[in-house]
Amino acid sequence: MAAAPRQTSGNAIASFVLGLTAILCTAGVTGIPGLICGFIALSAIKKHPAQLTGRGFAITGLITSALGLALLALILAAAYNARPKPFAVAAPAYTTLIGEDYNGRGFHFTVNGRTYIGCSLHQFDNARPSVMLHDDFTDPVAITGQAHTQTDIQILDFQSDELDRLPPLTYTPNPSIRTGDPVFLIDDSTPIRGHIVRQDVLDDQWIFEPDNGATFEAQARSGSPIVSGLTGDVIGVFLTADDADHATWGGFEPISMP
Repeated sequence: MAAAPRQTSGNAIASFVLGLTAILCTAGVTGIPGLICGFIALSAIKKHPAQLTGRGFAITGLITSALGLALLALILAAAYNARPKPFAVAAPAYTTLIGEDYNGRGFHFTVNGRTYIGCSLHQFDNARPSVMLHDDFTDPVAITGQAHTQTDIQILDFQSDELDRLPPLTYTPNPSIRTGDPVFLIDDSTPIRGHIVRQDVLDDQWIFEPDNGATFEAQARSGSPIVSGLTGDVIGVFLTADDADHATWGGFEPISMP
């Protein structure tokens, strides 16, 4: 009498399907049942090799299920790191500079024992301004050189006894910037509190949203400092927003001093 043909293990097929689903559809959620089915299938095939086949399906299911679980772990870790973090410091008391011909804003800051002015390039048509202004100063702040440039940031040397007497912001090289970090947009009025929501790699900017669904006036604020709500250090330059009068998000480029 002929022996009955071997059957493919149902658990092996289930593991194979669940493993593929974990990678392609469910972001790892079906990885655990995929692993369970795969181990059960391999055990059954080993005990009953004459009746069961499907070892390849089971092994493939185990591998894809494990990869799916790794993907799930990465997603959960990213979500945890992206959660809004609480503010650890208060906003610095600081009044921004005014751009030449009243184009945007600027600010001065210290790094490595030196003091510079930071502002955007586009507010001055990609050129270096000759002066910056301040409401409380008698004379304009003379710009003496361009120390550093980035995509839309320029860092300037200056000469001004009045500005030297005004406490500067601080910058620490290579600041940590992550989704969920709290930030302040500093200007003459009340600082705007918000949190970073994503990175725009194409424009080399980070995007933040004001807290509690608020909106803010972005008009004439290009060049204002973005200050970390974790350290109190300036980390970037405000450049763009989705609306001039009622912005729901803003974009800033991180400062990257050499």
